[in-house]
Amino acid sequence: RMLEENPKLVVGIDPNLKAWLEFQALSRFAGTRAESLRFEVLDADEIHFPGCFDVIFCLGVLYHTTDPIGMLRNLWKSMTPGATLIVDCQGIPDSWGPEANQGPASGGASDEPDEIQPLALIPKRSYAGAGGIWFLPNKKALTIWLERANFRNITIFYADKLSVDEQRATDWADISSLKQSLSSDDPAMTVEGHPAPHRFYVRATRG
Repeated sequence: RMLEENPKLVVGIDPNLKAWLEFQALSRFAGTRAESLRFEVLDADEIHFPGCFDVIFCLGVLYHTTDPIGMLRNLWKSMTPGATLIVDCQGIPDSWGPEANQGPASGGASDEPDEIQPLALIPKRSYAGAGGIWFLPNKKALTIWLERANFRNITIFYADKLSVDEQRATDWADISSLKQSLSSDDPAMTVEGHPAPHRFYVRATRG
């Protein structure tokens, strides 16, 4: 789909060799083995393309890394000035946390409503039946991660519960999925007792 925009270069990045093999097979059968389309087997902390990209899509990655701000900084360094970053990140609802996550407004006592506090859930082992998940932010925490990585014009343009219609078993992948990872007594909670995942989409620019 990105090739339809006639880019100079599209680079896919994933740490798993299986993903590279799938890319090679699909590209061959689809007839899209273009010079402008590449795939690199790299981990999050190995992404070093100084000043290379006009647009970066970081999809379903941040909550899988032990250093999300460090990864965002690497992405920032890999972007041209004014470039756009699109982030897809699982997270937790603002309603989760001490006393529904209501903290004092900035500056101490105030007549203004309390502000949502930046929080991230750190699962002890697994989350929604999956391992390799380290930090699940609420919207405020995710915004601050991006700010600390020097991004600007940060806009969360989608935020909602992760749907069992989206993440589900199919004829192609007959696997345990989100439905099996939620509590049978309360689908707002995972089987581990954590809040069920939300999905956030964010747009930001390199400052």
